[in-house]
Order: sequence, then structure tokens, then C-alpha cells
Amino acid sequence: MLAEGIVDFSNTIGYLPAVVMSERKKGWLSDKNNHLDSHFPNHCYFVFIQIRLRRQTQYVNPSAITMRIRQSRTSDAHSMSCIYVQTWQDTYLGVLPFDYLIRMSIPRHEQAFRRELRSRKIVSFVAEDRNEMVGFITGGNERYGSHIYAGEIYTLYVVKGHQRQGIGTQLISALARQFYHNGIYSILVQVLKENPYRHFYKKMNGVHLQSEVMPFAGKTLEFEYYGWIDSTLIYN
Repeated sequence: MLAEGIVDFSNTIGYLPAVVMSERKKGWLSDKNNHLDSHFPNHCYFVFIQIRLRRQTQYVNPSAITMRIRQSRTSDAHSMSCIYVQTWQDTYLGVLPFDYLIRMSIPRHEQAFRRELRSRKIVSFVAEDRNEMVGFITGGNERYGSHIYAGEIYTLYVVKGHQRQGIGTQLISALARQFYHNGIYSILVQVLKENPYRHFYKKMNGVHLQSEVMPFAGKTLEFEYYGWIDSTLIYN
């Protein structure tokens, strides 16, 4: 039984014996244990399993236990637009022109999200904490003419007070699983280089594909592209 705030990735237990044997050769365990092999009783492997599980645990905010990830509904459009506008204004203040940010319209974006959700041309999930939306993700077919990547992450936003709690990881994993179910096996995402959270995609096994300079919001800005040639790399 783990303490509150510790998540046990016990679904990896089926891989433990092979992983343990390979890690032992790397010096994780003392030399006195190097003679152990498959003819030893099961309790000998218990030591290795416990060591591996300790390395597979991760601290999370206890409030994340109340988090729920579900598919978006048309009625979510207003909350999604509020998060979208607020996150842009928080993230890009000083990067994008102030008048561009201040003119961002919640009603206009709400209409756009509502149209997209009704069209069923996008895949979308929201994160709720105690029935309050705190993040969302949308995606669909790739829009830049790539012959390699079939799917694209369009938007991924988490409100400031709930960032760095694993919500983005849950959202992008849910999207990747749904993509795979829909027959979309590769994904890319475009993100502003000035976005301080762009390294999140590297942490999720995304590969930096290229950078591109283009006009946006009255400025010339640099964008980066990250990709997953195999979408299962996101959630496995």
C-alpha cells in the first residue's frame, strides 16, 4: 500500500523479470546478487520486483485523484473557449501583441468550438476536477500536407492552477488512444517556439521534426513541429 500522493504503475509488472535481469547487469544491484537465476525460489525475485516498483513510482498532487477525463460534448464549448482565451493571455503576454490578446473573444471562440464539436470532425477530451473543467484537448486529421503523419493535435490547454499535475499527460494519452482506435497511427503538433511548455511534447516521446518562421498576429514568429511516428509511444 503506497502513501497518499504516490501512484503505482503496477501495469508494468508483467515486464518486471526481463527488465530486472537487464538492469542488474547495469549495476543497479550489488555483485553478491549476480549469481541469481531462474532456478531460485520466487521469493528471490521479490527483491528485484520491489526495487523496480520503487523506480516506477511518481509523486502527484493528491488533488489529481479527483480528476476525470471524458469526451467533450457540445455543451462544453463555453468552458473550452474560456480556458483557451485565458491560457493564451497568460502564456503569450509579452510574446504576442497586447492588442491581439486583449481582443480575443470568448463568444467567438465558443461558436468555433461548438461548430467543431457538432461536426464530429475532431476528437476532443476534457479534464474535470470536482465537475469543473480545468483542461481540454482537440485533434483530428493532419492539416499541413504531411505524407508521414496522419493525425494532429490542434489544441491542448490546462488552466494555470492545475498545470504540472499530469493532466496534460492524461489528455494527450486519451487523444492518442482514440486516434489509434480511429485508424490514425501517427501524430504531429505545431507549437510556438516561445511557448514555455513546448518541452512537454519531448517528455511525451515526441521528436522535434522542424522549425518554421511565418507571420502571425502581426509579427514574424518561429514555430516548432513535434511528431510521433507511432502514436502508442505516447501512452505505452
